[in-house]
Amino acid sequence: MIDQPNKQELVSELQGLRSQVQNLEKLIGLMSRGSGLHPRAPRHPLDSEIEMIGDFDLIEAEGVDISDSGICFDLKQPLYFFMRFPYNGAISEKYARLVWVKSNNSNLSRLGFQFEQPRQDTIVRAVTETDTMTTT
Repeated sequence: MIDQPNKQELVSELQGLRSQVQNLEKLIGLMSRGSGLHPRAPRHPLDSEIEMIGDFDLIEAEGVDISDSGICFDLKQPLYFFMRFPYNGAISEKYARLVWVKSNNSNLSRLGFQFEQPRQDTIVRAVTETDTMTTT
């Protein structure tokens, strides 16, 4: 017959497990989404309008599922955008990759982007260079 742990042993084990969970939650809070063990950059409030141009042409995707009310699919390549917005008293221009999207019931979508260097074959390069030339 296997000995059953007593109440004190169970309480001690539970406290140890709770401590491990707290440590893991702290670690997860420091990590950025999907980037392994890199510290997450600090976030700052941003209250400004953002202009965006999608840097893509024909998009290919792989179907996951479909219903009468919608469709789910996986994209075969990342979606890049060029964006312009006021920040710290200047106009900031960034090139970024879409990394996540969340929607709620009020038709509001929240998007997360990761800043990157523009690719050499970017479609928006010609658009932004033309726009820069006409505004200077």
